[in-house]
Amino acid sequence: MALGSLGWRGYMRVGGTAGPVLPYLSADLSESTEVNPSASIHGGGVGSSDGVYHSEHNFAIGRATYEGTVNGEVFGGITGNYAAAFLALIQRAIGASSGDTSMRDDGFGSTTQLIFSPGGGFQFKFPKASSVGKCVINSFSLNGNNGGNVQYSAGMISSGADYNSNAANAPLVPDFAFETAGLTDDSNPVPYYATNFNIDGTLESDLSDRVTDWNIAVANNSAPIFTFNGDNFAVDVLQGMMVVTGSFSYYSPLGTFVQYMTHGGAMTISLGNITLNSPFVAFGPYPVPSPGPNDPTVRNVTFRCLAHGTKASLYIT
Repeated sequence: MALGSLGWRGYMRVGGTAGPVLPYLSADLSESTEVNPSASIHGGGVGSSDGVYHSEHNFAIGRATYEGTVNGEVFGGITGNYAAAFLALIQRAIGASSGDTSMRDDGFGSTTQLIFSPGGGFQFKFPKASSVGKCVINSFSLNGNNGGNVQYSAGMISSGADYNSNAANAPLVPDFAFETAGLTDDSNPVPYYATNFNIDGTLESDLSDRVTDWNIAVANNSAPIFTFNGDNFAVDVLQGMMVVTGSFSYYSPLGTFVQYMTHGGAMTISLGNITLNSPFVAFGPYPVPSPGPNDPTVRNVTFRCLAHGTKASLYIT
């Protein structure tokens, strides 16, 4: 009996045919082609009052866009294949370090394609193999996911894609590694309690011991470039300004909070062996809550990360 194409057979390689496999929860990377209807003439021609002719009559094929979102769990080691694949993904979102943003700008290229197979059969390869083609991460978010594993969502935009009708270079058994559960294992997802979220200098004491929820979102304002070169897909995708926002919630044992939180503290979020840093955090709004009689007093704070000195607004160490 032939195997069906249920989603558990899907896979993604990060960085080319020999790149490491990254397990994911769901993905919708695909091609979408616009239809441009013609407004020049109605069906049926001139002079007819028959209602069936009062319709659009012709069209042209418009722009083809290659984009979508991958959702998965964070793998935070530095030597395992899953961890290496996730690290390569997040480096395309914010750069390899504060002083090196080339991976964010260059994205995935013709020799480092992002390979996606939704059901284990045919493959999409982003971007299209060409000298200038690239696939960039337009948006990236992380969720602490209290009670579960830390999760990410990565939105992609690509200048074209290659299509394989077979599963060339499909993962083999050695590509899927499992280790004894623990905080330092490279092939297991990062549990919520292993992510120490902290912001210094807020005037709140012991903040890292009081945070009950956190999330962070990166918007790269990517701009696909379409030209008059005979192709209907983008020839390039440029990365705009990186905007980093987020929120966190924290409780108060006594139901009291500082009135004003001090701007400018440094933020750190540990993801296994990967640490995210921001040199300057600005807050607001952060209202004081008034919960119900049996609800804990929890305050939600929104924030924005800003560059400071020689440090980017969000970077990896």
